[in-house]
Amino acid sequence: MLKTPQAALNQLCLNCQFVLHSETSDTGLRCGQSYFSLPPIKRKPVPMNTYPVVQEKHFCLHWTTAANQILSRPTYSRIQIHEQRT
Repeated sequence: MLKTPQAALNQLCLNCQFVLHSETSDTGLRCGQSYFSLPPIKRKPVPMNTYPVVQEKHFCLHWTTAANQILSRPTYSRIQIHEQRT
């Protein structure tokens, strides 16, 4: 599916779910895709300078909105306990 020019304009780092606001970057933004792509239990805090600086008007193939991420995130299995019937 081809993207309309307006849709392409919205798919910028500034509007990405993975963007991190950072006081230590020249642009005020960093890409947190590597952090947010991990399951929550595996995420560990690391210094902000490990995340690449991004421009608000740049884009990449990892761009996603919060809605897209919710719909496509992996499901984590739950342990089900069944009572043994006698």
